[in-house]
Amino acid sequence: MTKARDIASATPAPSTVSATELGYLDGVSSAIQTQLDAKTAKSTLTTTGDIYYASSANTPARLGIGSTDQVLKVTGGIPAWATPAAGGGMTLLNSGGTALTGSSTTVNITTTGYVSLKVYIQAAFQSADNVINLRINGDTGSNYSSVILRTGVSEVKSASATSYYYLTQGCTTSGADVKVLSFVVIEIFNPTSTDYMQIISSGVNGPSGDMRYNVGQGVYDASAAVSSLSFIPVGGTFSGGTAFVYGVK
Repeated sequence: MTKARDIASATPAPSTVSATELGYLDGVSSAIQTQLDAKTAKSTLTTTGDIYYASSANTPARLGIGSTDQVLKVTGGIPAWATPAAGGGMTLLNSGGTALTGSSTTVNITTTGYVSLKVYIQAAFQSADNVINLRINGDTGSNYSSVILRTGVSEVKSASATSYYYLTQGCTTSGADVKVLSFVVIEIFNPTSTDYMQIISSGVNGPSGDMRYNVGQGVYDASAAVSSLSFIPVGGTFSGGTAFVYGVK
């Protein structure tokens, strides 16, 4: 007889231990107390949702339940609950926007972690009826190329290896017929690149009766991540308007 059940089936069977009770011992490979001591007590888990994990080799531990919407991550080689990083959406990088003033307005930003920048220029006025240009990181080198379609004047403006990116025709504050200011939307893709960045833009401007709409695209030959954007009214100064710069995850 090599198993507990063999004992239980012996004739006559032990009178104080039932066959069922002896059957429970089948498979025991060492002292019963030794095997029991090696088990982890259910009391280790104290709260609904707790999880067993090994804090080190052969060392069971309890990981308490996380908070609503947290996800299970690995920190320092062990599991841990954490709030997931925000994904998508936009973050305003220049709190409250930046007023457009003087012969050049620069917005300093940090672009780490963003896949693109969205820029909104709202209600820009300037002293001379001329263009508004964009410079990145104050770069005046011949590192910008763009193609702009201007409706209302049936013009295609192409610029290769210039010292700026053309945004839109500005709108002067003078004249009683000024009804529409300059509004511009710009997107700069891959703003942390040290190679080429793609740029697309659109804008509307002009006094009533001479409305112009500009759409364009181009590239900037970058040598560093975007850290500043400068808006330049050519041949004049800003006398109104606000720039909002958003980082897109």
